[in-house]
Amino acid sequence: MVAVRCLHIIYYFCLGLVLQQSSSPELQLSIISSSIGILRIAIIIIIIIIIIIIIIIITVGLGLVAVVEVIVIVVVVGVVVVVVIVVVVVVVVVVVVVVVVVVVVVILQ
Repeated sequence: MVAVRCLHIIYYFCLGLVLQQSSSPELQLSIISSSIGILRIAIIIIIIIIIIIIIIIITVGLGLVAVVEVIVIVVVVGVVVVVVIVVVVVVVVVVVVVVVVVVVVVILQ
């Protein structure tokens, strides 16, 4: 949930900067709608990771999985977590780049 909160903070900070610079309501609306979509994707990815981790903890806690399977699951989850972290970082970078580009375009108009 800390990651979701950090994403919200970054999102609202960048969105506030962009909306301060943009004058036309159409541009503001398009910026808000596109950035909300990106934020939703990032939050869904984080929630999926949390659900996977909870399922693994419950399964291991109930003793329903052999030791070898636990090792395989931990490795797979580790890879998934790394991939998701990379995706979230890329999403944040894309949001920042889009914000910078929009700010530059708005300032140059």
